[in-house]
This record gives sequence, C-alpha cells and structure tokens, in this order.
Amino acid sequence: MASRALKLVDAGSGVGELREFADGDALTLAGAVNGAAPVSIASASTVNIGAAASNNITITGTTTITAFDSIAAGAERTVVFAAALTLTHSGTSLILPGAANITTVAGDTATFLSLGSGNWRCTSYQAPQLIKRYTSGLLAYTAGSPITVVHGLAGTLFSVSADAVCIAADGAFVVDDVVVMQTATDSPSTSTSGTYGLSIKKTATSLIVRPGTSGLAGMNNSTGLGFVMNPACWRLVLRVLAIADS
Repeated sequence: MASRALKLVDAGSGVGELREFADGDALTLAGAVNGAAPVSIASASTVNIGAAASNNITITGTTTITAFDSIAAGAERTVVFAAALTLTHSGTSLILPGAANITTVAGDTATFLSLGSGNWRCTSYQAPQLIKRYTSGLLAYTAGSPITVVHGLAGTLFSVSADAVCIAADGAFVVDDVVVMQTATDSPSTSTSGTYGLSIKKTATSLIVRPGTSGLAGMNNSTGLGFVMNPACWRLVLRVLAIADS
C-alpha cells in the first residue's frame, strides 16, 4: 500500500516533523486548524489569488478583474473587496452568480473555487447590509406642534411609519398596546369637529412629524367608535427603512 509523508507543525513552538500515512488512513484533528493571516493584493486584469500566501485575501484598488491565476482544482479562496470594481463574468474562466458581471462595493465578500487550469467559480457572494433601519424612542406629542427626529440614515428613505404606544389606559386600550397611525383629517365622531391625525415630512437626515391641531384620534378598542387620544396616555414611535447608498 502506498504511503504519503505529511509534515505536522506545532502551532506554539513552530517545530515540525514528518510522519508517514498509508493511503486510506483516517486523520483526526484534535484542535483548530489555523490558517495564515489575511493578505492584500492589488486589483489587476488577472489577480493571483491562487499563489497568495493565505486563503483569506483582501483585493484593493478599482481595476476590472477578468481572471484569476491557475491552481489545482478544489482550492478555495475567500476574498474581501476594499473598493468598487468590476468582476467580469466568463462562462469558463470566471463563473459568477447569475452569469453576469458584478460591480463590487467596499466590504463585499466572495468565495471562489478553483476548477483547475485557471478556471474559477464564485460559489458565494455576500454584500453588506443594503437595508438600514431606524426606530425612535417614545415621543411625547402636543396637538399642532411639530416634532423633529434625526434618523441619521445615509441612503434613500422608502418607508416611514408611526405607531402610537399606550402608556396609560385610554379608549379601552391598556399599557403597551400599539396602534398603527394613519394620516387623517376626519373627526372621530359626528359630535366632534377638528383636525386630527398627523403628517410626516421626510428629509435626507430627519423626520418632521406634525400632529393635527386637534390631536390624534383612533377607534375605541371595545366599541369601535372614534375617540380623541389623550396625549398623556400615548407616545409616538417612528420607524424608517432606507436603502443604503453604494
């Protein structure tokens, strides 16, 4: 039976020794397998990730990548892109998800599997979180008075909503009940006149919330009849979703 020599190196002392194993012998690892520290390689038409001194690579620069170097089939490399560049899809040499080019964003991570002969397949591609979220604290309000809330999200806002959280019993609601607020100007009943509801103006950095001059109104949780919400019993919570700018 053929045998193979394998050099085993102690991670602490760095001392190694050769041991022989017969084909078919099973190897059991009793501890962690620690790879080399990540290395950085500049982007180029062909990037030599196969020859890199680590399985974990950061590619810097913005030069379009059309290929990687040749290494035995089965080798894997995990790559982090430090800047925006183009990965050019090839059905043979650089196979990308969706069979389409990818424009990277700083922080994107990809795993590439060598198919041999300089051919690679991207088996995993992860982008940074594209959706950003903001939720305010409990906001006291006064009828007709604007509230400015800085959300701090860098991106394009696409969803803004307001909830009213009950902090004291009112309208047959109890503490911690949540009512989704709607923009409205209707009176809560035929016997009550006024401007109720709220408006929300969104800007790149903040929200400006203005309750109606008569306050907020809702439907009684027991009877379904309209009622004027007591500001002392309710707090507003604002929620924002934004698409991150690339």
